[in-house]
Amino acid sequence: MKLIVNKLLSYFPLSNMRNVKLFYLIGGGMSFWLVEAVWYFYWSKLASFSQIGTIFAVLTLVWIFLEIPTGAIADMFGRKRSTIIGAFFLSLGSISLVIATNFWYLIIGGLLQNIGRAFISGSLEALVYDDLKKNNLEESYNDVIAAQTKIRYVAYAIATLVGGFLYLAYFRLPHLLTTVVDVFIFALTFFLVEIQYAKPPAQNFKNYLKQNLEGFKQLAKKELRPFIILIVAFETIFFLYDWGLSKATMAVNFGYNSAGQGIIYTIMALASAYLVGKVAYIRDKVGDYKGVVFLNILLGLGFVLSAFPWGYFGVLVLFLIELTGAMSSPWISTIVNKHTNSQDRATTLSSLEFVSKLPFIFLVFISGSQIENHTINKLHFSIGATLLVIACIYLLFKKRLLISHAK
Repeated sequence: MKLIVNKLLSYFPLSNMRNVKLFYLIGGGMSFWLVEAVWYFYWSKLASFSQIGTIFAVLTLVWIFLEIPTGAIADMFGRKRSTIIGAFFLSLGSISLVIATNFWYLIIGGLLQNIGRAFISGSLEALVYDDLKKNNLEESYNDVIAAQTKIRYVAYAIATLVGGFLYLAYFRLPHLLTTVVDVFIFALTFFLVEIQYAKPPAQNFKNYLKQNLEGFKQLAKKELRPFIILIVAFETIFFLYDWGLSKATMAVNFGYNSAGQGIIYTIMALASAYLVGKVAYIRDKVGDYKGVVFLNILLGLGFVLSAFPWGYFGVLVLFLIELTGAMSSPWISTIVNKHTNSQDRATTLSSLEFVSKLPFIFLVFISGSQIENHTINKLHFSIGATLLVIACIYLLFKKRLLISHAK
């Protein structure tokens, strides 16, 4: 089995480096989400949509307020330790969800998983980037993050297809096998190698508070100012689609059940895996500024179109949103990492997660009640139109905005 895995990973860039190899494996494992096509139905057995929306809002509130301190912990105490702690909580959360008998288990499981994600968020990426930088290979990060994203989508495609049918066999089976994978990820994190970068801050409470603020300072650097509003707007809305209720709701409105969602999510994931391999080429041709603007335009257009009754043809709308999100992940990660100091990298990535998820709390809270009132399409249309307006402003007034942000 080990020989097969090593052989498969050998086709991806720099897989001979231990941290890069584990970056691929952990990323693939975390994306082997057998519950993707079925969680909507699983959770609705244990809670109403209004309750689910409220749970998501509360859990995300906890998540975002942990993002910055966990990023600071990673920068001060080590990215490997942070990743291990995160994987441990992720496993505990999965166990709680698989044995759930009421919505309290959903809250506890979701809380533990979000604590885990907060610890992992930024830490693993920062560890790999600094490993590459230490070996004068930081220019290869774009290829590595694209390769990892491709692996994640392939793993996601397989898991989603299988998970939809496992649910039909026994409704807890997808969650059970996802738990097994999460425990395996936890074991893998112990093999990561910590990288010593520029001298980290002294480990005391004063410097801990100072480090928490450093992420916001990095995001406010003039190199990132032209992108930050566009990135936050995109990350917020795509997070609502991918982690909130929007994706599953759109699919159900277009007529797809759990098995149907498993099939279309698999096809979309495979298409995304192919497209991710082209991101570096597209980025070179288009440039970062226009690229981020057009990502927002495509996402906004997808949300607007989702408000109409397309029937099964609505899968094309889901394709548009999904492929746009696939391009955004390595693109945005490269932009932020490129303009961030090594000693503040995990904190900065966590700070970005924080500001991106704040609006999500409001949106997911109202989306639950809107589903029950059958008005969710109006919300999606409004969100998409707002995103289009923001993107068009940045596109039409590019020169003026760039001059303003550079001051």
